[in-house]
Amino acid sequence: MSTFNGWKNYETYNVALWFGNDLILNACIIGLNFKGIKNPFLYLRQELKESTFNYTQTSDGVSLFDAKLDIAELNEEIKEIKQEENYKCSYCGNGDYHTIDCKTPMTIIRN
Repeated sequence: MSTFNGWKNYETYNVALWFGNDLILNACIIGLNFKGIKNPFLYLRQELKESTFNYTQTSDGVSLFDAKLDIAELNEEIKEIKQEENYKCSYCGNGDYHTIDCKTPMTIIRN
């Protein structure tokens, strides 16, 4: 099976690359609460599409809705980013990032 830089294909590689290199994508991954979400990538892309950014593709033109994307790989990448960053809410100290009952704006601090 042919791969692209260790990823299933160029499209998956490109989206995963932008997770770490695009401020909007990275902030959304860190700030969103994925607890209980079976497919974090599908949730993320819908949130991005419905946001004021209307973010539907990377700066390289790869659509977040491309049928070639390996959703399982992107779900794992999101989980890894969340684990690596280890952010907590500066108000409530919640380690699972922000929950719906946190009464503060998304102010995030590093442990």
